[in-house]
Amino acid sequence: MILAPLSASAHVSIRPGLVIGTGGVVNAADSVSAGKSGYVYFRPGHGCSGSPSEFDPSTGLALSNKKFATHAFSVTVPIQALGTGAAATVAATTPAAPKAQYIPGWTSSSKYNSNNKSWTITWTATSADFDIPDASANEDPESSASGGNVFAEFGVSVKWNSDVNGQTIAMPAKQVCVIPKSAASPTAVTRGGTATARTFTLAAKSGNKNVAVDVKVNGVAVASLQNVTLGRNGSKTFTLTGADATAANATDALVTIHRHSDGKVLGYYGGKKSARTTVINWDGTNPATTAYVDGVWTESSAAPSIIVQ
Repeated sequence: MILAPLSASAHVSIRPGLVIGTGGVVNAADSVSAGKSGYVYFRPGHGCSGSPSEFDPSTGLALSNKKFATHAFSVTVPIQALGTGAAATVAATTPAAPKAQYIPGWTSSSKYNSNNKSWTITWTATSADFDIPDASANEDPESSASGGNVFAEFGVSVKWNSDVNGQTIAMPAKQVCVIPKSAASPTAVTRGGTATARTFTLAAKSGNKNVAVDVKVNGVAVASLQNVTLGRNGSKTFTLTGADATAANATDALVTIHRHSDGKVLGYYGGKKSARTTVINWDGTNPATTAYVDGVWTESSAAPSIIVQ
């Protein structure tokens, strides 16, 4: 059995599925052969990152430093993979929707795109419990080894047109992840002062007595507020001036107070609190683009593709 080489984006790969042919013969060649019917499977390589301009209140790090679980995934099957006849003949009709793989815990829907006679199949997790995590949980809590990446596959049926031999067929995909709602600040932080002398007060907590801390605005350390000792009751008021005050006054600015010894966040003010989404469009955009609009971080990159023999 000889398979056509597969071409895929760096983070969404495609593989041919097995086909049970005449006499029960199993092969994968039909899934990449012109004029044949078969199945292809899409595998996103990782979860989605958040915006580098947003920060996780629990760590003070940019959301781009973390991958979030995949909640929805879609694939657009083009006209070249929706019929076994010549492309012109297939295009003269309304091609039937491809079959979508059933995935427990997920629903699937099909949408016909009349502008180019393609079909888009979308799978959506029924709840966060079925989201695909970027990495497995570490099964050994005593081990320092991190969990490995996990993967899931989304399959669709294909009917390659008879005249697409040797062609590279792009099959755009879309991956949607959910950034969970931020947890409450470990210790309350209140804001005061003025726009030019902005103050942030960490509430009293006995466990923070005389603890040395660092203050950061949007992940950037405030030079004058490093290794500062909290009061005897664990509280303290910090004053930001100049560029630091300007940064802290910005919409969605995040001020974090970290324990100096290990960087743990003791309290924070600001940052987004509501759940929101981050999206990767594997749609062939070249060069790759990014955008952050209305709480949704969108990244566009190369579309996965497959070479048909």
